[in-house]
Amino acid sequence: VVGVRIKPFALCNLMVENAQHFREAVVPIKDVFSIKESTKGLMSMILKTPFHECLPLFNQFLTELISKDKSIDESLRARCNYIMEFKGALKLTDLLSEFKISKTTLRKQFLHKIGINPKRMCQIWRMNHILQLAQDRPHESFTMLSYEAGYYDQSHFIRDFKSTMSQTPIQYVKNKHSFIKVEYLNISRRFTNQYDPR
Repeated sequence: VVGVRIKPFALCNLMVENAQHFREAVVPIKDVFSIKESTKGLMSMILKTPFHECLPLFNQFLTELISKDKSIDESLRARCNYIMEFKGALKLTDLLSEFKISKTTLRKQFLHKIGINPKRMCQIWRMNHILQLAQDRPHESFTMLSYEAGYYDQSHFIRDFKSTMSQTPIQYVKNKHSFIKVEYLNISRRFTNQYDPR
C-alpha cells in the first residue's frame, strides 16, 4: 500500500466525487481520480516494481495525474491558510467575517472539497499546535498547553483530543510512535512559514 497525503486545497478539482465520500477511508486511487488509460499502465508497473525502486514511477504517475488541471482553488486555500495562521484557535464567526461568506456556503465548500467542515479543520490545527508545544516543552502538562492553545476547560480539550487522536492525552504520551517526530517537523515548518505547498 502506498499512501499519499493530499493538501486540502491541492487536488480537489481533480476528484471525481465529493471529498466527503473519502473521509477517513482507504480507497483505490481509481475511485478518487479520473485515470487515463496510459496512467493505468503506469499503475500496473508500480505494483510490479519492488517498493524501493518504484519512487520515480510513482512521481511520474502523480505528474500525469495532475497534468490535466493544475489549478488550485485560491479562495479555499486562503481559508485553510487563515485557519492555520491562527493555529485553529478561532471562532467560525471570525472566519465568516474575514471572508464575507455565509455559514452554509463555507460548510458546503469544505465538505465538498476537503471532506470535513471548517470547525473540524480548526480542531485538527489546534491539536497540531498542542502537539508542537508538547514536543517543545515535554515536561509541561497537556492541561497547561491546552490553555495556551486557547482551550478554557480541560474537559473540552480532552474531548477534542480524543476525537482527533482516538485516544486520551495520557494514552497518547504512553503510546508515542516514531512517526510522531516526523509529523512534528512538518507541523513546525507550517507554523514557522518554512513550508509552502505551492
